[in-house]
Amino acid sequence: MNYREFYDEVVAWIEKNQTQAALYGFDSEEYFDWVYKSSAAICYKYPGNKLVKKQMMMLVYWIEEVYNEQMRGQ
Repeated sequence: MNYREFYDEVVAWIEKNQTQAALYGFDSEEYFDWVYKSSAAICYKYPGNKLVKKQMMMLVYWIEEVYNEQMRGQ
């Protein structure tokens, strides 16, 4: 596995995440649909790779945590 290539993809995904949140709205179904589908697409690119899966899951969980905190008014 080319770790540099993978982490370059992660950085690009994080940057695009910001634009998608601004485009759709952080609390929209369209935004979360993009989050889930695009993170899964990266995982499918590296089938069976636990590091990839855990990295993308961590990012998705972090986004969900931020969302939940905002919904609770924290």
